[in-house]
Amino acid sequence: MADAKHKPSGKKFDRTRKFFAKRLNFKRWMSWNEIKGSSLNLVNMVKSVLAIKEPEHIETFCEAKARLGLSDADIQYQYQRIWWRAKVMFAVGVLVLIYACYLVVYANVVAGGIVTCLAAGPSFALSFRDSFWAYQIRRQRLGCTVEEWVRDNFWVAKLWFRD
Repeated sequence: MADAKHKPSGKKFDRTRKFFAKRLNFKRWMSWNEIKGSSLNLVNMVKSVLAIKEPEHIETFCEAKARLGLSDADIQYQYQRIWWRAKVMFAVGVLVLIYACYLVVYANVVAGGIVTCLAAGPSFALSFRDSFWAYQIRRQRLGCTVEEWVRDNFWVAKLWFRD
């Protein structure tokens, strides 16, 4: 019975709760609707990036060549362009990584070095993409796998991928 006397009743704090509920809207302070909307946008972007799209045309290399009206000279020219672009992008990525090492070791800017390493990522991604396209043109086969690309381009991979 003694405990019942000392417990505050709900009516006693109703005015205080209402007062603070009107003035201290935590969801509004945090801009909860904006956070929720941004999170949904981010999830939708990730889903769209990771979704595997159906190919527009299911065809062989020769069929694509005939459909696009390309000659062997056109294909060779595009192959050379793509191959050189892949090499240039790889070189740019390596130079950016060297600069990141310079920032970390000599300039003592660790955060800048980490950000610079991240900036090399798109260059390496473009290099891989172009190298893979050049590989498909060289093999004259569409739909090659990354495993085939690795096997044919890196001699060390032949040790890992034994048939």
